[in-house]
Amino acid sequence: SDRSRRRSSGSGSSSFGARKSGSFGRRKSITVDNLEISAVSPLDSGSVGAETCSGDDHRHYEDAVDPGRCRRPSSTLAGDDQTCHPLTHRARGTGSGHMDERHSRGTSGGQNKHTLDRVEAHPALLSAIEEAGSNPGTLALGSIDPTLADRICATTDLVELDALELPFCTSSTSRPQFHFLGTWMIWMVHRVALNDHRLLRLDFSTYGMPLGEAEERIATKLMRTIGFNTHLEQLHLADSNLQGGMHAELLAASLAGNSTLCVLDVSSNFLEPCDLRQIFTGLARNGALSDLRCSGQFCEQAGWDAFQALAEALKQNRTLRKLGMELTDPHWRDQINRGLIRNVDGLRRKRLESARQAEQGAEELLWQRRLKQHEEHEAGSEFTQTARFVADVGGA
Repeated sequence: SDRSRRRSSGSGSSSFGARKSGSFGRRKSITVDNLEISAVSPLDSGSVGAETCSGDDHRHYEDAVDPGRCRRPSSTLAGDDQTCHPLTHRARGTGSGHMDERHSRGTSGGQNKHTLDRVEAHPALLSAIEEAGSNPGTLALGSIDPTLADRICATTDLVELDALELPFCTSSTSRPQFHFLGTWMIWMVHRVALNDHRLLRLDFSTYGMPLGEAEERIATKLMRTIGFNTHLEQLHLADSNLQGGMHAELLAASLAGNSTLCVLDVSSNFLEPCDLRQIFTGLARNGALSDLRCSGQFCEQAGWDAFQALAEALKQNRTLRKLGMELTDPHWRDQINRGLIRNVDGLRRKRLESARQAEQGAEELLWQRRLKQHEEHEAGSEFTQTARFVADVGGA
């Protein structure tokens, strides 16, 4: 029948490469020593999960309705080239701690022959995974080297910082190693504080930052130093255990004084509506941010008061053009969209004016060159006529 055909055609992969996992549970996977393990937890009957793929065909599952609390980052074990995903341990079924094993396939399509015994060889990893279920910042807090962290923060310029011998890779494209995650985060934040001109993009997404009262040299220091950094262009803090309160106040003050940050992602964190209002208030005096993402907070969702603060900020802000946020109030959605459209149109006008001025400058330069060539040609012709006249007079 037509109904059965629609059902059969609706199943399977979507056009974006996402696969519905139904209502059987949320799947999470970790990979240790080339072994990928997925954990399944029960969801509500209406939940839908999406399977996303990354490099080397490693997959992890995300709940499309509830993204979950601080998914663990991909990291590299010390002395190992394989990546591991220390995700939050979740049980499958009721009262069960069973972990479901999934072998990851390589590019050749064959299965690896590793077993769970390889994972049990890393008890620190398993204990950190279980502890991270209650506190997303446990992984980073427990992997801080106090001596090295103090040496990093004691440096006063980039020369001293570069002279330090670090146990992790300092490449901007490398992932932090699991055993040095907290130290790596302190090092990255200190680079922001030193205004490192090489650091244009900072990504702590899915890396659970410790709470401010437990460690002030990561989240608190980062929120404070963004204001006077003049090189950082993108800051990604999605699902990074960012809390409100003091951190929101510091971020709002930093946004008001920053002039280079273009992209800010604080989605899927713990920012209350009052925290978002403070951040939006700081946007009123910001002249650089063009992309703000703040949706999916794991707390009370923003209401009309937060929308009003954003609409008021857009009356003064002329740079914000992209907003990642669910606007549920029709009136304030219209007001905010008007401000965003005005900023987009203003940027378009500036580009057209710049192109017109560049074209005029090119034409003026061309005319100056032609005039100079004409003057040189006339000067040469006059010299030739004078020489001929002198020659004629001398000959006579």
